[in-house]
Amino acid sequence: MSLSEPHNTRQASGAAIRLLALLSLAVFSVACGDNDKNPTGSKDIVVNTVRNGHFNNYQAKTVGALAECYFSRPRWESLTGTDGNTYVNLSGQISYIGNPVNALLQFRISGSSWEINSFEMNDIPQNALLTSGLVADIIDECG
Repeated sequence: MSLSEPHNTRQASGAAIRLLALLSLAVFSVACGDNDKNPTGSKDIVVNTVRNGHFNNYQAKTVGALAECYFSRPRWESLTGTDGNTYVNLSGQISYIGNPVNALLQFRISGSSWEINSFEMNDIPQNALLTSGLVADIIDECG
């Protein structure tokens, strides 16, 4: 079920699973790939830290594999923010309420781990609840 489908089409068991996924994803800590085998400093390595990582409660597929399934033409880039932190941006189109939107999911890198920092649709920041729903929907659709 995508974010574009109305909630009233879900079965009761699907709603319960979604609620559990939302609660379990409330904290966006993640397990990373094998970043410790690579030297630091390379932008490709920073991107691959997220791309090869997994969401905590879903180890079956990497974030990169899930992104390839869910986003239309996903694009990855790393940057250093004005706050000195390193970020990885995943951008592309997704469907929301039946309409294509430009989405940006930003991850903040912290040593050998990362967490979701923000989520935007059409350059409009979204709240933590919608961000949790996005992650749950990505796993539901592509996992």
